[in-house]
Amino acid sequence: MKRLGEPDMLGLYNAWQKRAKKISYPEKTRGWLVEWFTNPDQCPEFKALSEVTQDEYKDRLGFLEAAYDDQLAEISMADIYEACDRASKEKWPAYADKMVTALSTMFTPAAKRRWMTSNPAIGIDKVYTPDPNANREWRPEEWETVFARAPLHLRIAYVLARYAG
Repeated sequence: MKRLGEPDMLGLYNAWQKRAKKISYPEKTRGWLVEWFTNPDQCPEFKALSEVTQDEYKDRLGFLEAAYDDQLAEISMADIYEACDRASKEKWPAYADKMVTALSTMFTPAAKRRWMTSNPAIGIDKVYTPDPNANREWRPEEWETVFARAPLHLRIAYVLARYAG
């Protein structure tokens, strides 16, 4: 019973009700800030983002819906690391990094408007490290093998891609 009364459990329990009822969050909470930030009419920083980035940020911030009742003044770097670790386990590492980027982008205008004392998402270590060999040029022996086995219609595209970029 004690565990059910803790803030994170209450947040999980109440998240679906708030989503269904479209309840607005109290001022200076994370949910209130997300509502303000993701409204292009209110937040010029969000409006300046591309549509794809806006959708990604909404998705990543939505992952944190259980913590929307947290007061902005109480959010710490440790909370961001905890959320990042959870996102990395439940989703994937690159998702967690994008979530931290969305939080940092949201917290910066909040700090400028004195809704927060600072941006706790600045300086968070990245979880995902891309493979430097994932998008490399083919070695000569790889090129010869692919070119020898490819049908004619693909050979043309491969030659164009190799020599024209």
